[in-house]
Amino acid sequence: QVHQVQTKFRNEKRAKSGLLRGREFRMKDMYSFHESYDDLDAFYEKAIHAYNQVFNRCGLGEITLLTYASGGVFSKECSHEFQVITPYGEDIIYRLPGTKLAINKEIIDDQNALTEFIPDYYPGKEKELEELKGIEVGNIFKIGNRYTHAFGATYMDKEGSEREIVSGCYGIGTTRLMGAIAECLSDDRGLVWPEEVAPFHIQLTSLGRSEADILKCERVYDNLTRMGAKVLYDDRRDLGAGNKLADADLLGMPHRIIVSPKTIAQNVVEWTKRDSGETQLISLDAFKVEFMKNKCLTPTLTSLNRLGTKSDSMLEEPHQDSGYRR
Repeated sequence: QVHQVQTKFRNEKRAKSGLLRGREFRMKDMYSFHESYDDLDAFYEKAIHAYNQVFNRCGLGEITLLTYASGGVFSKECSHEFQVITPYGEDIIYRLPGTKLAINKEIIDDQNALTEFIPDYYPGKEKELEELKGIEVGNIFKIGNRYTHAFGATYMDKEGSEREIVSGCYGIGTTRLMGAIAECLSDDRGLVWPEEVAPFHIQLTSLGRSEADILKCERVYDNLTRMGAKVLYDDRRDLGAGNKLADADLLGMPHRIIVSPKTIAQNVVEWTKRDSGETQLISLDAFKVEFMKNKCLTPTLTSLNRLGTKSDSMLEEPHQDSGYRR
């Protein structure tokens, strides 16, 4: 396999919708090379499973359909797109009812594709399909020997005979994927980042005005960063609580921690989950235990030891190497 992630440039005539269609974008590409078509077919199915796992972790799995599409100039066979269902999509797709399979409008008149796509197909059965709009976030296809034949790429088999290599191609538009997350998982207040791909785990918001309260919030920040969490710390002193909380909702980090005179008096923090809006007052120790249960964070041995042996009260002195604000 050959794998790469790179910035690409394209003379896009219809650049629009921010990250969804631009002239500059990021792309993850992978190419696989095989001794036989059977080996390619087996790997291709593994790639489909792996891509589904990627989109599950991005929070889009339930609305992502494996979509039959044209192979274009690269392949005589159908390609397979991963289309995220949304009214903001620019592709028209048709879903097979009761499944996570669809077919792109561009090949809806291709009888061979319809026969492959629809079980027990007969002419006119395509009218039973559900029309939807989607954002294409991934595409895979079997190249076969198209390019290996052209370049004379071969291998020697076990019998010593020279054979042509067959190959496949697999891509995810990582920039467009971020755009799809923003379009599909936001609400009227802003973004709602999935836990595993959020740029920060926690937004820490200080509502203190006095130097003493601000210092105690700094200690919370220090404790969280030493635990291994990525923390976006809103320590702006020129904004009121309403503006800070609105900004936190707009940025959409999975967890919001508020430190205020009220929480300091009780030696707790206010914890809000961005996706559900659930809010509770909780000790910093208890929050850290709950946070560590999340599979997206791999704590260090030091962090695990500290959780079981030492209280992380907000009154604890800051660690000398407290990191930096993001």
